[in-house]
Amino acid sequence: MRFLIRSAILATLWWTWVGAESARPISVYVYLIPFENTTNDPTLSWMEDGLVDILSEKLNQIPDISVKHRDDLEKIMNNRNVLLHQPRGLKNILVLGKYKEENGEVAVTVQLVNIANWEQVDQRTVNGTTSEITDLSDKLTDAVVTMLGPFFPPAEASKSGPAASPAEKRTVEIPPAMVPVSPPAPVQPNPSLEHSKKVLHALDKEVEGMEVAMDLALGRREQAPQNPPEATGEWELELNLGHEDRPNPANAENTALLVQVLDNLVHHPYEVTLHPPKVIYDPEEKDTVEIMFQVDYRLKDNLIKDMLTSLPYSSLKQEGNLTFFTFTKDRFNFPDDLRDRISSGEYLSSPVIQFLDRKDQPVVVIADAPNSGFYHPVSSRLIYVATHRFSPLIAFTIGGWSLQVAMEVVDVPVQYRFRLPLDQTDDLSRVKLKFISQEDFPDYVSQIH
Repeated sequence: MRFLIRSAILATLWWTWVGAESARPISVYVYLIPFENTTNDPTLSWMEDGLVDILSEKLNQIPDISVKHRDDLEKIMNNRNVLLHQPRGLKNILVLGKYKEENGEVAVTVQLVNIANWEQVDQRTVNGTTSEITDLSDKLTDAVVTMLGPFFPPAEASKSGPAASPAEKRTVEIPPAMVPVSPPAPVQPNPSLEHSKKVLHALDKEVEGMEVAMDLALGRREQAPQNPPEATGEWELELNLGHEDRPNPANAENTALLVQVLDNLVHHPYEVTLHPPKVIYDPEEKDTVEIMFQVDYRLKDNLIKDMLTSLPYSSLKQEGNLTFFTFTKDRFNFPDDLRDRISSGEYLSSPVIQFLDRKDQPVVVIADAPNSGFYHPVSSRLIYVATHRFSPLIAFTIGGWSLQVAMEVVDVPVQYRFRLPLDQTDDLSRVKLKFISQEDFPDYVSQIH
């Protein structure tokens, strides 16, 4: 109801506003990436790019906004210094959207994120149908423009809501000699506009009061105490310990998606480059040679992008090469099995490297893990190298209220060295590397023979 009232008043304000739109600098860069189809209905897949195209067309008509896309966002993700070369005061806002269809109605949720600090600016949901896509797109545009309102120049904020026509964005160059030397007349306030603002503010207050009354009647909100604690100096809390940790059914969909994303992070998170080993001969060690083997580790490029578009995170922060995603209990459930998997180290993995001979039998085993010195293969003929050179580029921290996922986007070159009998050097055929979870690491190493 508030949306309908505000829309009507905003339309009135627009028609009462007169005067040509003067040219002004861009205030906001708005980054649009494809929306997510959370229902996985292929008949609605066209909306992934379709909603972006609609938003792009309409936002481009607003003089305060410059629309950017995926390529521009990737440049910032790869090099944060790009932000330092932008005009002072310019804001960079990422628009994340998702939609789902249920009983013939489409719900579109759009989230605004400030790229400077990766904090959420606002979030809105609009509803409509695919048969009335024009109405749905208008609601979506109004929601995005409303959320962007605080970033517009104060003097122009009230005029930036409705979409300006392309003609209003054109300016005419006037030669300096033709510019009048007399000072411009002072701008007089528009009485109709000021009155409309007051009416809109009063309506907001009335609607807010109605919502409070309805929440109290339906039991969604508690009655405020007659004597607030600040006045009495005494605070009280109703205890309901038996029900405190029960999962919220409304968060079940987000929780299932979170578990799926975490599983993907565990099973295939890294890109690995294996370099040909180098053989180093030492004149004083005639019976053995030193093998130097380099491996380059890095996170897959699409991991952070997938996290950005697939999960409704509560906050996002970037510090240098580190990116932190925070998921809170108001949107996700953290069941005991999820906590146990994180605490046990199942979501952390370490590399095990095997050098194989021409019979495809292991000759050398390199276990790169914190406690690798405590594990040994059963076979005594194997050369076992226990080391700890690799550090995971993903870390999970879970508490009572939130889960934090930290990702480090950096190349990690690691050199492994070991000595090998000279007569076994020519028999080496290939090398393989596999990531093993910390929970399964002891059993995996002990079974190599």
